[in-house]
Amino acid sequence: MIKLFLDKTAAQKIKMTLSLNNFCRAFPSLQNNSTSTSFSSSASSFSDSRGGFIVRASLGTKKKKKNHLVAHFHRGKTHRQQSHHHRRRRRGVGVAAEQQENNNEKNFQTGERLDEKVSLFGITHTQKEYEAAEYIMKSKPKFVVCETAVSAGHGEQHGNMVTFEQGVQQMMIDPTLDEALTFVTRLAGEMKSEVDKDALVGDFWMSMREQLPAEPLVYAAAMYVDAKIVFADRPKRSTYGRLVTEPTLEELDEAFSKQSERNYRLLLPESDKLRQECDSIITENDAFQKYIIDERDQIMTSCIRKCVSSEDGQSANSVVVVVGADHFEGIKKCYKDVFGASEVEAKVPELLECKDVSSVDSPGLRLAIALRMLGLRCSPDLIDDIMRSLEKDVAGLDNAEKEKFELNSEAFGSTRMLLALVDDREVFDATVAGLGKSDFWEKLAKFRNMRPKYGGSGMDEANINELRLASMVGF
Repeated sequence: MIKLFLDKTAAQKIKMTLSLNNFCRAFPSLQNNSTSTSFSSSASSFSDSRGGFIVRASLGTKKKKKNHLVAHFHRGKTHRQQSHHHRRRRRGVGVAAEQQENNNEKNFQTGERLDEKVSLFGITHTQKEYEAAEYIMKSKPKFVVCETAVSAGHGEQHGNMVTFEQGVQQMMIDPTLDEALTFVTRLAGEMKSEVDKDALVGDFWMSMREQLPAEPLVYAAAMYVDAKIVFADRPKRSTYGRLVTEPTLEELDEAFSKQSERNYRLLLPESDKLRQECDSIITENDAFQKYIIDERDQIMTSCIRKCVSSEDGQSANSVVVVVGADHFEGIKKCYKDVFGASEVEAKVPELLECKDVSSVDSPGLRLAIALRMLGLRCSPDLIDDIMRSLEKDVAGLDNAEKEKFELNSEAFGSTRMLLALVDDREVFDATVAGLGKSDFWEKLAKFRNMRPKYGGSGMDEANINELRLASMVGF
């Protein structure tokens, strides 16, 4: 459970008890697939050096079984490589995601005015960044356009809006109905109650800054200034579903190959030319880039333009946009491309649609490859969220496709198959041998030929035991 108690006058005003699972559905940045986290506080910790009320949060962790769809890179390396990698790997997350965690400050984008009406902020979802929220409180926009929804209900449809008034109405009906919305509404309500002073310098806001990641701060700030919070992205099910169903199997395999190769490049010394070229191998035609990044940039830009063109969006500083740092440059480029705006608008309805997974060829293999690839690129915070979005598709597979899904989920998560996904021989040799060539390339030929890119149909029952045995005995 999440329990937040506010000291002094606030302690009597608010007592918030939320279900962690429901709260994390709305704020996945607070969820971790390797631990369950509880927030609690005690009355004895309710004062600080300023004598004001604060929110205290103590973290307790309880280990759970790691999600089996998170890909691991740590098996089957030389002792030197293994030690080097273990220093870089945490909780079995893909190296690309870990690299992003290690560069949060670099990823954070300060706000940028796109024009007189729109300001854009790029944030790191898990970090305690307050600049966007404070800008909202100062500029008092009409719309706060967000990549991430306030709650599960808010994120059910592109363009959904939620306001402080709606949050209050829902609380009056049933505060447990949408606990994430209740949480941010209560935060905003407490800020509004400080009528005798500037909320930005109040103890309550300072405590929120210390305790909460960026997005809940943004939602509370938007409600504080009575802005409409707009869900600009498409529902998660559509995003992950399109990654599974739209590319060909060969394109999906190629995208996974590039992600795996990129991660292995990141294991090399920073001075190595192969590592320095890691981002250049991902092209605009890459399936991950297209369906997870570029399409969503266009969808969110379309939402921004709709807000600007509405009656409330005509004034200066009327729209503040808050998205993940990965979308900052793409949305900025798309928004400023006024000549391509009509083309983007025409495509958006199609980009919001998603085929049924069972309607495409080899759905079990597709799901296995897509989920394993996401495991390489995404941080652990998102893995459970992705699984929830696609669990109905996995459950809806027939028995034969379920078996393919299970076999290929295991196979494409193994070290040997991840190495077999590396098509660049120079990168392969640098990873395995360090210097010179390795005969291990030839030993992986059988597994490499199972890939769709080389005409294969994935792993089958006859070959999985060989892969299991090979992984057990190491190189």
